[in-house]
Amino acid sequence: MKATIIFLGFAQYIPYFISMFRGRTRPSVSGWLCFALSLFVTLVASLFMGSISILVSCGMGLLCQIFIIIAGVRQGVAFMPSRMEIFVLWMVAFSGVAWFASGDASVAIYVNLIAEVAGTFFIFLKTLRHPMSEALLTWGMGLLGSGLAVIHFNDETGAHYAYLLNVFLSNLLIVGLLLYQRFVPADGKRGP
Repeated sequence: MKATIIFLGFAQYIPYFISMFRGRTRPSVSGWLCFALSLFVTLVASLFMGSISILVSCGMGLLCQIFIIIAGVRQGVAFMPSRMEIFVLWMVAFSGVAWFASGDASVAIYVNLIAEVAGTFFIFLKTLRHPMSEALLTWGMGLLGSGLAVIHFNDETGAHYAYLLNVFLSNLLIVGLLLYQRFVPADGKRGP
């Protein structure tokens, strides 16, 4: 099961890579940096606490995010964070300070959960405005992988499981929105 979760953690980025290399997508360096830094702090905190569940479920995602950031910089995309991204970056910084001050790594994970929820909210709003801006295949593979992680690591407790559950629910929310947008016309009326 772990191998499948790891594979899906990588495979969900393939459609994005293809779109990026074909020139259809220009990655938001600041947006991806927010997610990568948040995930990095969460992974380190999780490993510090002796758990590999977040590493297994999200480790490949972090590597892919770093690759996307590098590709974005090489394409000349500037680091120009929005207000939401600045908020997320401050939350990530605060998570490290809170961990250091409290001596409890789970505090960093919980603070990054807030950053992740903010990021999901940002993606949700963007997808409402621009329905074709997110790929259903990418989010669908993310939903499957995160769902398997929630099932496989069901013996986890506290911050680790809360993080895994948040990733699953975030994927579920975006997949639900994408399916709704595909099968319900923009005017909201069904049928002829």
